[in-house]
Amino acid sequence: MKERVLSVPNLFSFSRLPLAFLVVWLLGTQLGLFLLMVGILTDGIDGYVARATGRTSKMGAIIDPVFDRLFVLIIFLSAYELYDFPAYSLLFFLRDVISSVASLFHWFGLYTLPIEFKARMSGKIITCIQFATLIIVFFGDVNLLGIAIFWLNISFVVWVIDTIVVLHKSSMQNCGRGM
Repeated sequence: MKERVLSVPNLFSFSRLPLAFLVVWLLGTQLGLFLLMVGILTDGIDGYVARATGRTSKMGAIIDPVFDRLFVLIIFLSAYELYDFPAYSLLFFLRDVISSVASLFHWFGLYTLPIEFKARMSGKIITCIQFATLIIVFFGDVNLLGIAIFWLNISFVVWVIDTIVVLHKSSMQNCGRGM
């Protein structure tokens, strides 16, 4: 059976793209902050609705994180330019770029790594750090930007460790299959 791209959970995921552009356009306003919070809430709502209605899908498992990454990336890059963040803060998005590209390649069948694409607690923690950072960035408080960049670096370290663990587990499972 063919998966529906335009299911309700996927529409919540897709909604983050226009919301990101609206947030950027309204950066520093109460309406912009409200739309940022709506975008953050849709990150949890889409998965909840998918599970509650029995509409979880492989496509949704790819679409959700890609649109999560786009939402964060669009807003942060706009704030990066506006607030003159240090260049190393862009490392924060290395995880997002790599995971989005890998998800899309996997979705289109361009490669098949023996890694299961699923939500992990470390990814949820990193996403929470990203959203908290977006809220700090949204207010543009120079005193808070240092704290935000510190947490960006912590999330990068968590991602590197998590990636190493996942790749190690995957290689160990594949070694067991080859025997």
